[in-house]
Order: sequence, then C-alpha cells, then structure tokens
Amino acid sequence: MSLKGLFNARWPGVALFDLDGTLVDSAPDLAAAVDQMLEHLGRTPAGLDKVRNWVGNGAQVLVRRALAGKTDWEPANPKDDALFNDAMAIFYHAYGQLNGKHSVVFDGVIECLTHLKNQGCRLAVVTNKPDPFVAPLLEKVGLAEWFEFTVGGDTLPVKKPDPAPLLHAMQHLGGRRGTTVMVGDSAADVNAAIAAGIPCVAVRYGYNFGRSVDSLGADAVVHPDPARDIVVMAEVGEEAGHVPHHPKKIAFLFTAMRKFAAQLQGQGWRVAYTRLDDPGNTNTIPGELIRRAAEHKATGVIATEPGDWRLRAAIEEMPLPIHLLRDDRFIATAAEFEAWAKDRKQLRMEYFYREMRRKTGLLMVGDQPAGGQWNYDHDNRKPAPDAVTFSGPLRFEPDAVTAEVLDLVEARFSNHFGQLRPFWFGTDRAQALEHLDHWIAGGLPGFGDYQDAMLADQPFMYHALIGLYLNAGLLDPLEVCQRVEAAWKAGQAPLNAAEGFIRQIIGWREYVRGIWYREGPDYTRRNVLNHKNDLPDLFWGAPTDMRCMERAVTQTAQNAYAHHIQRLMVTGNFALLAGIDPAQVQDWYLAVYADAYEWVEAPNVVGMSLFADGGIIASKPYVSSGNYIDKMSDYCGSCTYRVKDKTGPRACPFNLLYWHFLIRHRERFSSNPRMGQMYATWDRMAEDRRATVLSEAEDFLTRMQAGKRI
Repeated sequence: MSLKGLFNARWPGVALFDLDGTLVDSAPDLAAAVDQMLEHLGRTPAGLDKVRNWVGNGAQVLVRRALAGKTDWEPANPKDDALFNDAMAIFYHAYGQLNGKHSVVFDGVIECLTHLKNQGCRLAVVTNKPDPFVAPLLEKVGLAEWFEFTVGGDTLPVKKPDPAPLLHAMQHLGGRRGTTVMVGDSAADVNAAIAAGIPCVAVRYGYNFGRSVDSLGADAVVHPDPARDIVVMAEVGEEAGHVPHHPKKIAFLFTAMRKFAAQLQGQGWRVAYTRLDDPGNTNTIPGELIRRAAEHKATGVIATEPGDWRLRAAIEEMPLPIHLLRDDRFIATAAEFEAWAKDRKQLRMEYFYREMRRKTGLLMVGDQPAGGQWNYDHDNRKPAPDAVTFSGPLRFEPDAVTAEVLDLVEARFSNHFGQLRPFWFGTDRAQALEHLDHWIAGGLPGFGDYQDAMLADQPFMYHALIGLYLNAGLLDPLEVCQRVEAAWKAGQAPLNAAEGFIRQIIGWREYVRGIWYREGPDYTRRNVLNHKNDLPDLFWGAPTDMRCMERAVTQTAQNAYAHHIQRLMVTGNFALLAGIDPAQVQDWYLAVYADAYEWVEAPNVVGMSLFADGGIIASKPYVSSGNYIDKMSDYCGSCTYRVKDKTGPRACPFNLLYWHFLIRHRERFSSNPRMGQMYATWDRMAEDRRATVLSEAEDFLTRMQAGKRI
C-alpha cells in the first residue's frame, strides 16, 4: 500500500480502513474455515483461490457463496435454511480457532499507517467481518494499536455498501465529509463511500470477487508495488500549441512535470518521460500513450479524467483500454454537483457554496457559519487604496531544471503572446507552499477589502496567485483553505478576507467545474447572444487608447496573470459589450493565463463574462459603463478617453458600448427584474442623445472590426 502521494499533513483528518483484503490478507484463514465447513457437510473443499473471490460482504454471504459454489448466490441459495444455519455454526467455530493464524499484513500497510499517524490522522476500521473476529485479528497481526475505533459487521443493523457504518465511525472520531477518506478493496467499500459522500481510495491487491477495482468509481486507485506500473508523462506540441499558450505557462508546466517525474523516480516508480525535443515524440498525448504502451507491453491505461473535452475525446478513441479516475484536485465530485443541481430551476453558486462549507466544516460553528453570515462580499468592494502594503507574490530564481526548460520554450514558442522572462513562478510543491505561506502572512489581511480594486502599477494588489498551483496539482484546495482558516482563527486576518478567499476556492472553483462537467462538450461553443465580431488585435498587445484595456493586456503579457476583476469587468466586460465571438474570447483566455484550463476557463467566459450560456451561471449580464472601472481603479485618470464624457470624440468606449449592448438585446433583457432600472434610465434620455450614443457606438465597432486603433 503506497498512499503517501495521496495523503498530506492537512488531509485526511480521519481515515477509515476496510480490514480483509485491504489491511490484512486473511483469505488463507477464511479458506481453511470454509473448507472445514464444507468437508464437515460432506462437500468438496473450495480452496483458497475460490474463497478469495467470495470475501467482502460478511460471513453470512461468504457461507452462502460457499454452499452455492459461486459468487452470485442470489436469490438466497440454498433455500434450505436449516443447512445454512448448520453451515454458519460450523464456520464460526472453525474460523474462531483459525482467525489470524495464517493471515498477514499487506506490504506497505505499516508504512502507510505510520505516515498517517505522524500527521495526526485518526484511524478506524470499518469492516463487514463479524464483530467477535475483528479485535482478535487486529491483535494477532499487530495492528490493534493503530486504530482508535472499529465498526464490525454486527455493530449496526446494516453493513457496507450501506453508508451508515462509515458515517458512524467518521462521527465517532470527529471527522467531516471534507476531511475523511475511506480505503478499501471492493465495490462494497467504494459504494459505501460514495453514498456517504466521502472520497474513497481503492487498492488493487485485495479481493473484490476477483474483479478489477479500476472501474468502480473510486477517487484514486493504488497498488502496493510501484514497479508494476509505468507512469507516462509527455511534453507534447499539440497541448502547448492547440491555442498559443503563454510561454510562462508552458515553462511552468514543463518544469513542474520534470521535477515531479524525478520525485516519482526517487520513490521507486518507473517513469516513461518524453521531452518536447525527444526524437521519438509523437507530439500528442494519445500518440505517446500508444507508443509507450507498445514499448512496455502495457495492457491498458489508467488516467485522471482530463479537464478538457477535446483531450478526453482523443484519449477515449485510442485503440487501448482506458479507465479514467476522478480528479482528486476537487472537494466535490461531479456526482455530488449533479445531485445538488438536479431539479433546481436556478444553479446559483451561493447555495452550492453553503453545501461545501457544511461538507468541509470550514468557517463553521456547528451547523452555523462563523460570524453569523455565510457571505461577506458586501465588505469586499472597497476602491483602490492610496498604497498597497503587500510586497506581491514570492519570486523564485530559476534553478538548473527551470533554466533548461526556459531555453527550450524560448526556442520553440517565441512566437506566442507573452513574455517568458523574467520567470519567477514556483515549479514544485515545496515552492508552492512557500508562496502560499508568504501570501497568507502579507496578502491575506488586505485581500477581502481590496479584492475588486485595480491600480495601474500594481498588477497583483493583495491577490494570492494561487490558481496556477492549485490547478496544476501542486497544492490541494482543502489544505489551502484550512491554512487560511487557521490564519483567521489566530487573529492574523479578518473574517471577510478569509471568507472571501475560501468562497473563491470551495465555492466558485468547485461550482464552475461542476457546471462544465454537467453541461458537457457543447457548452464551450454556446453563443445565445449571437455575437460574431472578431477579437481585436488589442487583445494581443496592439496599441490602444483605452488605458484599462492596455493595463490588463500588458500585465497579462508580462505575468500570464490578471486578477478576477480585470478579467471580468475590463477584458470580459469589453468583449461582451463589443459583441465579440465567444469562441474567440475563450481561446484567448485559455491561451494567456497560467491558471487557465478548459474546465475553469469555459464557465467563467461563457457563463460569467459573456452570458453566452443564456443565464445558467449569471442571473444577468455583468456589464458596466466606464463608471465602475473609474470607481475601482486609477486607470481613467491617465486615459486618452474621458470617463465622464458620454458622447463625443473622447467619450469612454465603455459608456457608448454599454447602451449599445442593452438596446441591441432589449427584447431579451428588458423583462429581467435586475435590469429594469437600466432601461428606464435609457427611456428618460432625450431622443437625440440616444441617437448620438448609438451612432457613435456603431462607429467605434466599425473601426474596431476594420483593425484601426481604438
């Protein structure tokens, strides 16, 4: 059992373990007892191989399977209850004498339990084994000292796959759904965990009736021997170039991959790593999987489900058996989100966020939110301060691995938008954690108040820049939020800052991923407003007189980053007002930001920024005139345009386009109760002024589409 890569110092807080087939290979004793029972009844012994495939649902089911001679004994077979009762009595007597005699602890179990205990994790056994046999077996194999609590097959009226035994143990040890994990070897374990709403790790070496556990739906599948499997990692041109990804993003991912591969090799894993410039590189993920499978005579592929429908379709079409595991970089599963969303008329993030608070226990006092409120967003809208006291993100000097990748990326992707150097991202887990701690100490205290503010010379303000590390898997979302919560509890940050940040992670991040998964591949190309204008060159750095757009795009080019208000209310707002094709806008966001992947980028762009999904995410379009940007930034004071001008040669384009957007979509939005005041204001304008606004907006859009400087 090798679980160290899955478990860390922040998660889990409670670990529940199945016993037979997970912790202990008890099949030899069980088989001996079954054979004694069968021989006593004048039947042919079954033998170890058969009995191993019958274990997992408790003693009564095991005996019925033995009497039937097969795993599937339903309906109750044999029907002779007297025979069954006699068989049970014989089996119980035999197993009571044999229990633990030939059983052995699986390799790696002690190391795993030690690892968890050292992290302060509380451990319990949850098994379908009859209660009288649980403690004696744990004692005989030397595992009793590790576990604070046990739930046997007779402890409750129900057994696994019912979730009750897991929930009983979790509650006894003070666990929560967000901090508890189940480890088991069978469908009963996985199904119980799914029903209980907690993650499950399945081990391949157990029983499970002789069937593979890979397709059971566990959050992760592990095997005790790293030498058995080949880890395939590949730097491929298709993934780096299907949109022109920012050079910093490519360098970050390639460097992190190389370091992680070295880490795995140091842990004893065999890694087949393809570098971008390797002669045999097929430059596609499917191509590399097929090539490596042939090279190592692999019989199939196990992969984490991609966060990109294009890539998922490509690997599912490979001529290789493939099993996709759930992505454990999320707190909620797709099934959890679907269960929450089912039958709801509106899928508003706020209500899903509250479910995630309850699940994780973050910022909760019992069943109530800390401070008495779920959401402190009203406190988080202060305009830009006179000075920013946070020094900004932690900057790392490139090491030898990073330097080699930078040279490669510079040679291959210099035609992509964005500046590769100076490169200062962290590229391994240790650096990501150091970056997180630096931000919590210096940035978190001011994050809440000023998370919506923008300053021309402050691209980062008080923001965490944590998305690239979370989305690449260097940090875990729960551990990040727990550290933020701990800072609030220690008095190092105000509640509105901690809540605002945690809402972005367990609320918004989890929510948009759920939307992406639920809506499916066609979501990425929705365009209910029928916007067809081309993306103007200013998004790729062409000169513009709009100071806010210039700042957002320039800072994006420099850092592969812009904070959420720059993305939503500057570049996104402009794209919506200007009627730009959502597909082109999506490709731009996906390309230029280091934290952008389709699962997070598409809902943010299609649903939140562009209202192209018709209102699945947003209750109204997020549009504004120049007034909002002026209020929340210092951009307008040095802009060629004048934000106070509503018409005329120097009128702010956002002012003109705002009304143009509302009028061209009046039929759709005039009945929206949140937009009635906007249309009432328009209707009160003098007719000649309205005509001027629309005419000047049309002129602006014509110049934009002609490629002229705007």
